[in-house]
This record gives sequence, structure tokens and C-alpha cells, in this order.
Amino acid sequence: MCSQHSLAAKMGRIAFLGFLPVALLLGWDIYTHYQQAYTDATQKQLHNGKMAGERLQAGFRAAQAFLKGLALEPKVRDGSPAVCSDYLARMTAPFVFRYTLLARSDRRGIVDCASTGPQSMTVGLTPNIRDALQGHFGIGTVRKGPLSSQWIIPLSYPLRDAAGHIMGTVNTGLRVSWLIAQIKSVQTRQRERFWLLRGQQIILADPALAPLPSCKGGLPLSGTMKICRDPQGERHLLTVADVSTGPGAKLEIVMAEPLRQVLAGANTRAWMGAIAGAAILFFSWLLSTGFARRSLYRPLQRIQDFVERLSTGHYADRLPPDFLAQAERNDIIRLGARINTLALNLDDSRQQLQRDHDQMAQMAMQDALTGLPNRRALDAEIEKAMARATRRHTLLAVCMLDLDAFKPVNDTYGHDAGDQALCNIAQRLGEALRKTDFLGRIGGDEFVLVLEDAQSIDDLFPIFDKIAERMTQPIALSANTSVQVGISMGVAIYALEDEGSPDALLRYADHALYESKAHKADRTRYWALYGEDFPQCQNRYRYLLQQEAVEVHYQPILDSRQNRIVGVEALARLREGDHLLQPAEFLPHLASEDLYHLCAQVLRAILRDLPELEADGHTLWVSFNVDPRSSFNAHCRDDLREQIVQSGIDPRRLHLEILEGSDFLERKSAVNLLQSIRDLGVCLALDDIGSAYTSLLRLKELPVDEFKLDYGFVHSLEERPEDLAFALIIKDLAAELDLDLVVEGVETAAVQDAMTVLGAELLQGYAIARPLSIDALHSFLAGFSAAPHQGPETILGLYAEHMLHHKFWLQILAHDPDMVDAQRLGDPQRCSFQRALEQMGYGEGSELDVLHREYHRILGIIARRTMHDIDLHGLVAASNALRKALGEKWQRVRLGGNIL
Repeated sequence: MCSQHSLAAKMGRIAFLGFLPVALLLGWDIYTHYQQAYTDATQKQLHNGKMAGERLQAGFRAAQAFLKGLALEPKVRDGSPAVCSDYLARMTAPFVFRYTLLARSDRRGIVDCASTGPQSMTVGLTPNIRDALQGHFGIGTVRKGPLSSQWIIPLSYPLRDAAGHIMGTVNTGLRVSWLIAQIKSVQTRQRERFWLLRGQQIILADPALAPLPSCKGGLPLSGTMKICRDPQGERHLLTVADVSTGPGAKLEIVMAEPLRQVLAGANTRAWMGAIAGAAILFFSWLLSTGFARRSLYRPLQRIQDFVERLSTGHYADRLPPDFLAQAERNDIIRLGARINTLALNLDDSRQQLQRDHDQMAQMAMQDALTGLPNRRALDAEIEKAMARATRRHTLLAVCMLDLDAFKPVNDTYGHDAGDQALCNIAQRLGEALRKTDFLGRIGGDEFVLVLEDAQSIDDLFPIFDKIAERMTQPIALSANTSVQVGISMGVAIYALEDEGSPDALLRYADHALYESKAHKADRTRYWALYGEDFPQCQNRYRYLLQQEAVEVHYQPILDSRQNRIVGVEALARLREGDHLLQPAEFLPHLASEDLYHLCAQVLRAILRDLPELEADGHTLWVSFNVDPRSSFNAHCRDDLREQIVQSGIDPRRLHLEILEGSDFLERKSAVNLLQSIRDLGVCLALDDIGSAYTSLLRLKELPVDEFKLDYGFVHSLEERPEDLAFALIIKDLAAELDLDLVVEGVETAAVQDAMTVLGAELLQGYAIARPLSIDALHSFLAGFSAAPHQGPETILGLYAEHMLHHKFWLQILAHDPDMVDAQRLGDPQRCSFQRALEQMGYGEGSELDVLHREYHRILGIIARRTMHDIDLHGLVAASNALRKALGEKWQRVRLGGNIL
């Protein structure tokens, strides 16, 4: 009995002491759940604010795009009511629902000169109109009607005349009910409130009269949160998100949720923890009571006594002496044997799986043909080698080696012989390298060498010589056949370049390899070092450059809106007797130093010719290509500044073009160098945009003023009209980045028509003029005239017009179909595309007419539906059918020779 009481006391104390850590764990659990609930609510509300901001931004952007589309189209030359009314009736009446067009008046300030409404009205200088007259997208305060469904936020966009001057505004109203619906669609709690602010002014609140909670130190920054109190003293979790609408008015959306609602789930968890703690305390008390002794400890004590007696043989006389041997011994032996066999099989399977895994890992890192490490192993090795070079303060060389004219070996002797030659070359390269060096094959006939522990570049020369010695020996393919192949190699040095990554080093080595292969005919060595002038034998092109035989021709650039020549591109030529060498003939034979001298001679010619053109009344800007590797440094920047100052030319008239694919743009120092040159006042242009791999993030960082659309996007438009979509994407990208866009390759009148319809302002190509000498340019400018573009003049122009319209309507219908008049939208006769179609002779009943009418029929049906019921797939299918018919019709017209 005493032992029972002792055991009960011990277990009671153990249970009671065990409650303490459990209580601590429960307390920690409650605290972490409070923290988690707070963090989750914060992240959810920040996400809701961001989503609401993005949806509002999409609505404002759609309205802005609509207004911008209206403002970009007019050919209005003054602000007279008659002209404005005619513009609305002719251009916008089919599509506009309650839109007004405003123009300046010296007597009455701002008046409504034309409207889709029943009458005109005088409009004051409200904030949205004031912003629009300053050239921004204007957003006003809420205009309230007798019903909340009639409340609107007025929006305005500047309307410019042909010369680019602001002559008025185009206006509309964005429904407040739509804004509230967009915000509530991302709310997850009933007590969540929001306010839309313009500066310190509340534009919109939900509930309508809800006061904004006051925060110590002001509202939180965009994307952050604060705890603030409302006038009743209740604490709220407050977040702020920006609603980007472009230059002009800045909008912010503020979202708030009561803090007690945020922590409601954690409070429930706290009560559950308290109940659990009380239950544990009660159970620990129960273990020390008489009930526990009767129900738990006594049965346990009896089992313990039975085990002690059994162990002392107390029950031995009651069991058969061979009980275990007879009943269970054989079964136990068989079971043990099976378990042992199973364990051995499992161990063998594990070892086989490990061997297979090791073999697959080795195959993944090895070239199957030569046994050398592959590209995957190369990347890992370069990273390790870079770390060692940094730690040891030594140079690391990454060399990319390529076989010259190896393809004829495969073509002549077969691929088996080519594979045999590659294995032989791999063996020779390995013998030429040191044991500490790395050799890999990355595909085809390209090998990569990683050379470490060089104190200077001179330490690498003996290795390069040994490679050349081994590779010049003939390669035996069979008993009587051997071949000899040449090699070219590019070298990039780590610790000399300003960007240290395996990818960058391989790219630099590849660029140097290209330089070496490009100069096989006149090079003095088989390898080229990235960033160093490639040694070349003297050639006639360098001789002509040294003799300053450079002539500059100018290709005019047309402003399609103003219908006049606004600039020219300077193109270098080399004069050799009576023959004029084109850039494609001499540029591959010039080194970086030669390119710098070429740019310098072109610049001198430009600064000499610009004053002559200005004296004739032609104030033009001039763009010219520069080589960033040789021209963008402190010395060249100072030289450029000195020449500009001496000439007296406005530096803004000089546009320096940089090739997008240049490795210079990938360097970390490129942004600072470009900015230092831009600070001189010159404009920087990115040439051949879209032709290389420069990322959008990198484009956003570069301090440039202008894009030049790559010739490859434009010259094939007549064969592939669908490529107009790429040109439109680049145009929109330039507009979003607030950059000018020059379209190169406008070789025909049809391409010029399509580019003008798309809204591309600056056009360059043979359709405008070929490159001209300075004398020919004077004559060209004196006699140049261009008729205003009144709309599509070719089928290719119609293709561009429909593509532009379709994109526009998709944006509007996807965000707010209430912004359009469904009845007018369904009438194709009110569409400018239909009028252009009829002027080209494709009247009622023609294939294009039928497809266009079907497109407008679907447009009208979609515009009558609510936003949640809209399905745009039918509209997209109708647009694709019309585009396909336009493309086929264009090809027939083009091949028939009747373009216009």
C-alpha cells in the first residue's frame, strides 16, 4: 500500500512539473499565432491594396488610351466650333458616349465647341482640364448626381493641332460605381474600408462618409502599413498603394481594417490554449487522488508483481519444459532467415541505385563523344576558378576555341571521321595544357579552356604557342588519310573586366573569337583578347581611313505628322578613286582604334555641314553611329565637348547611335558612361532595337532618348504583314518609356503608309530618300513637299488600321464597356476603315466588306453586355478572319504590281 501511495505521489509531482513546459509552449503558441495573424492580415491587405491599385490603374489607363486615341487622330487646324463638330461627327461619333471636345477661346476661356450630347456648355478650369492643358492626363474630383449610379470622376486628355500645340482637351467621365466594384472585388472582409486620394483630397470613400483614420506622422508610404485610430478611437490597420496614371495627378488608394477583426482568429486560439492548460492542470491533480490509485496504480502494481514472479520461476512448474522449442523455434528461425535475406536484398538495391545515380551524374557533366566536361560542368568550374582567382589575386583566362573550316571534314569524309578528328583534337589540347588547367567541349567544334594562376597576360603566351604547335600537325583519319584544320580563339580575362560572372566571361570570349575569325585573312595571330585592339596587317581600308578619304552621305528622316524633314542620319563612305565603298565592305576590316578615327572624321564633317544647311533655312538634327568600345571613355567625351563648343552647334541636334547588341551595354559601368556623355547635351539613341538580347530591365536603366527600330522588323512587312504587330509593340514600348522612335527600312510607299497609320512619327528609308551627298541634300530639301496623310492608302495600310482599332476596342471592352455607344459601334458605316475600304473600290458585297461588317456586328453585341458576361473570343476570331483576308488580298495586289 505504501508503494502505491509513493508511486501516486511521484506521478502526481511529475504530471504537475510537466505542466510548466506545456504551459510555456502554449503561451509561445498563442504569441506566435498573434504574430502570424497580424503578419497574414498585413500581407493580405498589402496585396489587396496592390490589386485594387492595379485594377483602378487599368481602368484609368483604358480611359486614357481611349482619350489618347481620339486626341491623336484629328486633322483639326484651329479651334472653331464648326471644325470641332465636323471632327466629332466624322471621326468619333460612332464610338463616343457622352464625350466632349474642348477648345480655347480668347473671350470665354474654355468652351465646349462640340459634343455628342444634346447641347454645348461652358466648362470652367477644373483640375482635370487644367492638368490636360499642361499636357498631362487630367483626373478631377467626383461629380455627384442625384443617384449614386450617376456619380463620375471627370477625365481629360490634351488635344493638339498639327504643329503639336495644345488647342484644347478631350473629356469623359469614369463611373464611380465601376471604381467601387473594382475595389470591392479584391476585398475579403466586410469591415474593410477604402479611400481614393488625390494629394491630400479625398476623391472617393467607402462608406461614403467614412472619415479617414488619423496616423501619427501622416499616412504610411506606398506599399507599407501603419496602425491608426479613427475618430471613435478604434485602431485600424492602414495600407497605401499608388494608382499610376502617368504625369499629372497622383492618386493613392488607402485601405483600412479594424485591428480587433485582424486578431479575431488569434483570440480564439488564446481561449483554446487557456482551456487546454486548465485541462492539463486538472489531470495532474487527478493523478494524485484516490481515484487514480484505484483505477490506474493498482492494476499496474499487479502486472509488476506477476512479471517479478515469472522471472524468478514461480510459474515454471506450470509450463511444458520444451514449450518454446516445440511451438515457435522453427518459425522464429525461418522468420529470421527471411528478414536477413530481405535486408541483404535491400542493401544490394541501395548500392545499385547509388551506382546508377553516380553514373547518371557523371554523364550529365560529361561530353558523350570526347569524355570532356560539358557546358554544365564548365559553368560550375568557372565559378570555382573565379573564387580561387579572387582569393589568390591572380588572373583567370577563359578561352573559347573554334576549328576553322571543320565542316568540309564532315562533308568529305563522313561524320564518323569528323568524330574521330574531334576526339584527336581533344586529346591534343589536353596534352598542351597544364594539369591545373580545365578543358571542356560545349558542342560542335567549340572547346573552352580555363587557365588559372597567371600573374600577367604574358604568362599565357607560352600556353597559346604550345596549343598552336600541337594543332598545326596533321590529324590522321585512316591509314592513308589525314587532314589539317586551323583554329581561332577568343580570350577573356577575369579581374580585368568590370562584370564578373561565368556567363559574361563566356560572352566576352565569344565576342573575341568572332573578332579573330572575322580577320582570318589579315591577322598576325590566331587568338584575340577581348577589349584589346586586334593586331592586323595593313590593308587598303585602313590606308584610305588614314588618308581621310571619308565621305559623309545623309539620309533624310521624315516627320509623318508635320510632313517635313526634321533630321538626317550621317552614313560614312570611303572614296577609292572613282569608286565609293559601302560600310559593309570596309567596317569588318577595321579595328576598334580605326572605328574611333572613323567616328571622329564623320563628326567633323557633320559640324562642318550643319551650319551650311541652317544658312539655307534647314535646322535639322543629325544622328550618326559610334563604336562604344572605342568612343565612350573620358578622353573621347572631352574631345566631343571641345568640338561641340568650337562649332557653336546646339548639342541637342547631335544624336549618337549605339548598337543594341553591343557588349558595352551589358557592362555595369555603361549607365554611368552614357550618362556622362548625355550630360554634354547630346541625345543618345539605341540603334537596331529588337535585334539583340538586351533585357527590358536593362533598357529601362539606360539613359537614352531615342529608339531606332531594327531594319529587320520593317523590310519584310510586304511579305509578312502580320509582322506589323512587332512594330506596334516597339512603338508602344517607346511611348511608355517616353522615348522617340525612328523607323528604319521604310523602303516602299506601302510600308510608309502602314507605319504612318500605326502612328510612327519618324520614318527613314528609300521611300523618303536614299542617302545623299551634302550637295544633293541641299537640292532635295529645297524641292521637298509631302501631302498630308488622310488615312490608309493601301491594303497594307488598311491592315495596320484594323490592327490598331482591334487592339483599342479590346482594351476598352475588357475594362469598361459602358464607355462606348453599342448602337453606333455596331454600325460599320460610321467607321473610318469602312470609308477607306470603299474608296479603294471594295464596296458592299465584297469579301472585305462582308468580314468588316461581321466584325462590327459582333462588336455591337459585346458592347451591349455587362462586363461579367463579355466573351471576346468571337471578336478575336472575326478580327483574325478579316486580317487573313486583308493579307491575301495584299499579296495578290502586290504581286500584280498595283500597290497603290
